[in-house]
Amino acid sequence: MKTLLCTAIVFSLAFTNAYADKKGGGENKEMFNKHKEEFVSDMESKVSIFQKAKDCASSAQDQQAMQKCHQDLQKANQELEAKMREKHKENIDEQIKHLQDEKSKLDQPKEK
Repeated sequence: MKTLLCTAIVFSLAFTNAYADKKGGGENKEMFNKHKEEFVSDMESKVSIFQKAKDCASSAQDQQAMQKCHQDLQKANQELEAKMREKHKENIDEQIKHLQDEKSKLDQPKEK
């Protein structure tokens, strides 16, 4: 699960960088900055989840408390993964719309 999540993030950043390099315009700089902000936000969320798990484990007095920490960690990771998947779907929808717009421009006859 973690591997899949990391792969998706790396792929997303690589695609964003390649796309921005290819186009080289201000619009792509905006896309890059948007994806960068999302990436940083996701990393902050992960750090927060692990910090809570660390604090929980540090204060655990018995095995039941540790199990609760582990369950809470799993639940938080699942919620974050669902949120990230939804964002990824939204990004794909945006990319599809952008590509459809570009295709429409190419399909229109050139005016002389």
